[in-house]
Amino acid sequence: MKGAKYLLTVSESFATIYRKNGYSEIQVNKNGISSTVEWLDKDTSKNDKVICAHIGGMANHKGYFLLKEAIEQEQPKNIEMLIVDHAKDEGYIEKTFWGKVPVTFIGRVSQTGITELYQKMDVLFAPSMWPESYGLVTREATACGCWVVASELGGIGEDIIEGNTGLRIKPDVQGVVKAVNEIDKNSKKFKSIILQHDIRIVDKQVEELARYYNA
Repeated sequence: MKGAKYLLTVSESFATIYRKNGYSEIQVNKNGISSTVEWLDKDTSKNDKVICAHIGGMANHKGYFLLKEAIEQEQPKNIEMLIVDHAKDEGYIEKTFWGKVPVTFIGRVSQTGITELYQKMDVLFAPSMWPESYGLVTREATACGCWVVASELGGIGEDIIEGNTGLRIKPDVQGVVKAVNEIDKNSKKFKSIILQHDIRIVDKQVEELARYYNA
């Protein structure tokens, strides 16, 4: 690695890790979302409650169980949950409750339907307990005008503008509870479309990569 002309990372967070380990000349080349998808703004106007979603899978490190515990503990009155279960086929749907909070489980969603999925939510939760290098779903959700609650670890919430496009939290029950209560208390705010959601697209990423390879 020390002989490389450039060392590239996909986030500032991971650039910091490299620098701490003695690699100072790091170039950050962030991933981009697809430029071929029409990222349409969310529309949850038919539901008065704030639709909070988790779509990252139910593995422990993704923070799903932190979110479930926080909802079951706090019982927010102005929140409804949407959970994507990757173990279920596309088209699967099940409605249940966590205490008195309505929860809808759906099966995995293909990339062709991803915009429609984001349009059904107000807030995406991504409380990963492991420092992920980037976080594509958080950027895609933001491109559709959704608020994002993401872990402060790694790069998954790195692009959040605190209070304007989302919240960065400690990935523990207390951190998720704090976010849940803020959303429940300010439901009108979190039903709105975020005002600033210009997101880096993959074309820009490729353009920068080309400059590195051609230098």
